[in-house]
Amino acid sequence: GAFISTPKRDEDFISMVLGFSDEMAIKGRVVKTQILHQSQRAPDEKEAVALGLQNNSEVTSLRRLRSVDGNIRLLVSTAIPTDVAPELHKIRLEDKSLYEVLRRQYGLHVARAERWIDAALPDAETMELLQLEVPEPLLRIESVAFTKDGRAVEHYVALHRCQNTRLHVRTQA
Repeated sequence: GAFISTPKRDEDFISMVLGFSDEMAIKGRVVKTQILHQSQRAPDEKEAVALGLQNNSEVTSLRRLRSVDGNIRLLVSTAIPTDVAPELHKIRLEDKSLYEVLRRQYGLHVARAERWIDAALPDAETMELLQLEVPEPLLRIESVAFTKDGRAVEHYVALHRCQNTRLHVRTQA
């Protein structure tokens, strides 16, 4: 039988220094953010390397579930050095743009980011959080964001449900 599928919507956040919430707001979409975990801790090895941190450094660790127009879309684990955003672990971030909080509270402006994208299959916990009935391929996006002076200020790994979206990347010579 035939079926009608919803057209895929393009998402540009992967190729922009805007955060996900900022891009969706520009497009008139409603983003909801559920904070699953928010604390201050020592970085894991991958975060320490990505952020250029020393052994005694700490990060604010966030795990967020992001929805767009009522559809769960992303599961994001983020680490931000505490020396660039002190007390961030105490700020209420539910339904807020992290990049907007970093700009307003700490004067941090992301100037560029490096991102890596590959495919991933969800584990049982991820399936439950993303409300997947059966495993479906996800895009795993790893990102390191930098200020204009080259300081790494954010590392994240996002699992992106891409069933009804596609990522759009714009390049220039």
